[in-house]
Amino acid sequence: MTENEAAASPEGSKPETSRADERPRPRYGELAPEGWEWKPPAPPAASEPPAPAAPPAAPTAPWPPAPTGPASAGLAAPTAPRTPAEALRADRRITIALLVFGLFGLWMAINTLSSIPEALQLLHSQQGLADYVASEGDMRTILIGNVVQGVLWVATAIWAVLRMQHARRAFWVPLVGGVLSVILLFAVVSMVAANDPLLMQLPGAV
Repeated sequence: MTENEAAASPEGSKPETSRADERPRPRYGELAPEGWEWKPPAPPAASEPPAPAAPPAAPTAPWPPAPTGPASAGLAAPTAPRTPAEALRADRRITIALLVFGLFGLWMAINTLSSIPEALQLLHSQQGLADYVASEGDMRTILIGNVVQGVLWVATAIWAVLRMQHARRAFWVPLVGGVLSVILLFAVVSMVAANDPLLMQLPGAV
């Protein structure tokens, strides 16, 4: 049987053991040459491994560079905020200092009130008035003023100490006590001077 007859014969008549059946179906009516074997196409060549990523660029140094070493020792470091305990300790020191200063102010206020008769006598002499004689009411006013000055300082000190014991700010308490002490001093001086009729007759006297 020729190749043309074999090709024209039906597929059912082909022997199962023929080598022609084991070969791939010919294309365009042609048979593959003897000994040729069909192989699947090779997969595409694997792409080359990606190039390693470039290392990250080093951070640029600030310009001008920050001073380091002994040269930067003179720069002032940022001060940390004070803690409440440190603030209370500072408040306590200030309060105690103001109370001591207030004690000195109390001594000056008592001396000033006690010397009112002498100051009025000197004023009488300068103005050509008769000698000043302090009345019993003036001396009582001066005595009350001295007692109130002492009581005011003691009350201020007690109030400030109580606030410090309860961990509260107390520096403003002596300041308030000092303001009240000055107001009391001027009030007593004005009351004693107002009780002097000769001094009130001077021009410009209230």
